[in-house]
Amino acid sequence: MVTETRDREKLYRETIFKALKYRPTEAQVAIFEDEHRVELVAGGWRAGKSHTGAKKAVLKVPRSQLIWLGGKTYNTSRTEFEYVMADLLRLGLIVPGKVPTNKEGPLVARAINGCVIETKSADDPQKIGQVAPDFILLCEAAQLDYDSFLRFRGRLLERDGQMTMTGTFEDSFGWYPEYFNRGQGVDPELKSFSLPSWSNTVVFPGGRQDPKILSLEVELSPDLFKQYCEAIPCPPSGLITPEFDNRIHVGDYPYDPVIPVEIAVDPGYGGAYAVEAVQIKESQPYLVDEIYEQGKTTEDIVKDIKRKPWGSKIRAGAIDVAGKQHQAMAAPIEVFQEKMGLYLDSRWVDVEGGIELLRNFLSVNPLTGKPRMYVDSKCRGFISECGGGKSPLQGGGAWCRNVDTGVIVDKNNHATKAFIYWLVSRYGYAATRDNNDYGKLYDFSKIKRSGIREEWLKRIKAR
Repeated sequence: MVTETRDREKLYRETIFKALKYRPTEAQVAIFEDEHRVELVAGGWRAGKSHTGAKKAVLKVPRSQLIWLGGKTYNTSRTEFEYVMADLLRLGLIVPGKVPTNKEGPLVARAINGCVIETKSADDPQKIGQVAPDFILLCEAAQLDYDSFLRFRGRLLERDGQMTMTGTFEDSFGWYPEYFNRGQGVDPELKSFSLPSWSNTVVFPGGRQDPKILSLEVELSPDLFKQYCEAIPCPPSGLITPEFDNRIHVGDYPYDPVIPVEIAVDPGYGGAYAVEAVQIKESQPYLVDEIYEQGKTTEDIVKDIKRKPWGSKIRAGAIDVAGKQHQAMAAPIEVFQEKMGLYLDSRWVDVEGGIELLRNFLSVNPLTGKPRMYVDSKCRGFISECGGGKSPLQGGGAWCRNVDTGVIVDKNNHATKAFIYWLVSRYGYAATRDNNDYGKLYDFSKIKRSGIREEWLKRIKAR
């Protein structure tokens, strides 16, 4: 029975492709044959991922009532929409003259069987939650944040629909590479594919040995060549928080007005000024909101805090010890006291010990299968610093070590450092991540400051 179904589907595809005079490559055939509910197609430069995604949508039209072509903006999916319309015209599945030509906003067309094909924008979220499509093609999906992906994904549940995501890796951090790696394993819902640049023999007739490919291999670093040409994510090995995973840590965890708020603060101007709003729910910290801004003073940030729904509910918090310093203006800790009547704890924190504590809270408890903290999807600064997505600020990114020396790079660590200050202030301990004794805590309060790093390293090494 399974064989008969596959043979029937193969005949259906071949009939449509023959009418379109389209011959998929070997790499594309595997994508068209796949039956997973969610497909991720990572394409190298000029690999033909847009054509592949459009053909997936065309195959769905005769069997669907509603198809979405989604992207970060309406224009993101315009190319794929035009490809779909051209194919439907060739197949006689849409009436000539009924193809929309407007240059801005959403595009909508109706096939002769009644199937509606329309573009959707993540920047217009109100339009995503109205009806349930049978199929979604997400175009340049790597440009979407995780929350936008989840909104699109959620619309498929009602009609048990399918999704194909296409895109080039914007970088090797974030939910898109995470999902690619998941889809390379055994997952009943998700399958991922790579379309290397050279698989498009129309553009690169020489395949892997095409002169244009060999030229790129010389010009790009090995990591970038893998990312942009092989369509394989290649994240640096120096990520500070490798335990972070969007699927595990990130979700819809909004501010609860019944629960008090504490804030974690890392003052900054040129890099970022980070304020993380934290609530304790069932003995676990939740990052429920965030202020992550460039070029603002503490007084500006205080105004931003007061405009938040939780701005008047703050009962405590922690700030970088440098927040006590005067730099041609009032110290940040003094501004919070004067403008908000809020005293923020400020103490020296060992960097390596603080990182270990953060990683402990991100780690999954082997007994419960859950982490010790959660992050609302609005906290994009924190998420990006953990390697979970693009930074909301120009020049931002993930917090890393130098891969050659192991030295921590003091950059892209504003929200994460703020949260570490809060963790140390509230819990006062550096925690191990020993799975045999999960959650065991070492108290550094009695260790002399001059020897804390050496003592910490000694204890970690002895585990």
